[in-house]
Amino acid sequence: MVKSTNSEQGLGELALMLSGATGQLGQAICNLVEGKNQHQVVARYDRQSGFSEQPLGDVVIDVSHYAQTPKIVAFAVEHQLPLVIGTTALSDATQVAIEEASHEIAICQASNFSVGANVLMRLVAMTAEALPGFEIHIKETHHRHKIDAPSGTAKSLQAAMEAVGVEGVTHESIREGEVVGTHAVTFSGPDESISLTHEATDRGVFARGALLAAERLVGRPPGLYALTDLI
Repeated sequence: MVKSTNSEQGLGELALMLSGATGQLGQAICNLVEGKNQHQVVARYDRQSGFSEQPLGDVVIDVSHYAQTPKIVAFAVEHQLPLVIGTTALSDATQVAIEEASHEIAICQASNFSVGANVLMRLVAMTAEALPGFEIHIKETHHRHKIDAPSGTAKSLQAAMEAVGVEGVTHESIREGEVVGTHAVTFSGPDESISLTHEATDRGVFARGALLAAERLVGRPPGLYALTDLI
């Protein structure tokens, strides 16, 4: 592999290595990069050959299938490259591998790269903590092609509330049409309720967030970062 550095690409530009380029988010990232002419995708992961015989970039972005993620993590560690992970439905073993790898390289892991969705995670934690005893229900709707249910974002919303000691959150997953992604969290109490909702209307919002994570991750010390740590 030939190292392609950001200095070679130009000031502020990054050479991206992308896993999952043929998926919906991967295509959105490629379209955004091509439209802005700010960065360059120099390598695309192939299931058969990996990144073999392709240039080595500045940062790896994995938005592929969960079966591929362990290989991507191992590759990033081998070449000491920062890694952005947006793949969800990961096994416990893969998550452990990610956490171990974060001792050697900088990793940003997010179930949702929308800045608004990450703000929602903070809001639901604050609301859950302020409303003890309220019933909490997460309803998420995605396109009919999405495999995992509940979504990774729904799990992250639940984890944010569990972090402040709230248990018993219920889920509802709907798969229909070409819905990009909607997450609604309802807090129901005696004679009143509060609903917090985030709706993504275009996958470009996730592509922008993934690129922002890549930009902010390069140069960081080893560690496991959330998107909110970088923005």
